Amino acid sequence: AAAAGLFDEGDTEYAEAFAGARTQLAEMTTADRKAVVFLSDGAPTDVDFDPTVPVDVGGAPVYTIGLGVEGFPEAGSVMAQIAANSGGQYYDAQSAGQLQGIFARIVASLTCNSESVTEAFTLAPGASRNIPFEVGPGDGEFRSLASWDLGNVTVSAQRPDNSSLTPGTINPGGSFINETNYALLSGVNPAIGTWQLIVTANQGNPNDVHVSIDVFKKSLPLPP
Repeated sequence: AAAAGLFDEGDTEYAEAFAGARTQLAEMTTADRKAVVFLSDGAPTDVDFDPTVPVDVGGAPVYTIGLGVEGFPEAGSVMAQIAANSGGQYYDAQSAGQLQGIFARIVASLTCNSESVTEAFTLAPGASRNIPFEVGPGDGEFRSLASWDLGNVTVSAQRPDNSSLTPGTINPGGSFINETNYALLSGVNPAIGTWQLIVTANQGNPNDVHVSIDVFKKSLPLPP
């Protein structure tokens, strides 16, 4: 919500932002995993900022997001290089509405072991698509994320026993976050078998909807 009110004015101080991040990370003494999410609408104006040199944030990966930089290729290139140097990833957001899905994807990638499904497609008004994913005996948790740019989208899932998972039919250990531009379904100790993520574009959408799917899984902890 705050991002929607941002405006473009003044300089873009990359070095100052990373210095602030470094200070905050140092104060997180009990965290077992740390990362930096860097959002910018432009290239650095710091005269001595060198994107070829890894930023000093204590070794944490840096996930960079370019907001509305499609007309400024230098900005995207610099942020992609920062992410690559640190072991993070670069994301391009053409509007503030896409940020929720990007943030959710970053969190899921940090808290789960692996990504088992990644897919992107376009849905015409009223169209639907099923995306299957497997849950095995060693999978202790999954997070299934659907994010889209504009328009209204309905997301649900089908369990291996063919029962439906919706915001009103959540089993113990599960959750269903349904936001304006993304839906995040998760399950702890989920049923083993083939799940289906079901994504449907509202019939009243004025245009096609671009949808991204990411399914992350977290393995059961190893026995001592």
